[in-house]
Amino acid sequence: MRKYRDELSEELYKLDPMIKKAAEKLKKLSDDQEVKNEYKRREGEMARIREERIIEEIKSLDFDDGVYAEPGVYRVRVRDLYNYCKERGIPVGSLNKNEAMMFVERKVEGKNE
Repeated sequence: MRKYRDELSEELYKLDPMIKKAAEKLKKLSDDQEVKNEYKRREGEMARIREERIIEEIKSLDFDDGVYAEPGVYRVRVRDLYNYCKERGIPVGSLNKNEAMMFVERKVEGKNE
């Protein structure tokens, strides 16, 4: 498969030398540690911005007592989850499995409705 791809690439390079130059530039950029570091920095910044937006959306919600999200047979105590994370100053995504499961309940038919 790789050999076939390499042969196709060579044929493309013969048709248009600019493609080969562009491919070589991309290869150099992908090997450049400074570019990799900048990409990681931007990726981290984008994740931080997304998290801030989600937090702002959560803060704008008006939680009543007993607010639940009900995915199938489980329900998540959203308000408790939000308060837990807020008190500790941690993002929801950083909870380990045991911490996250503290806020998940199995929905029982006839109850929790």
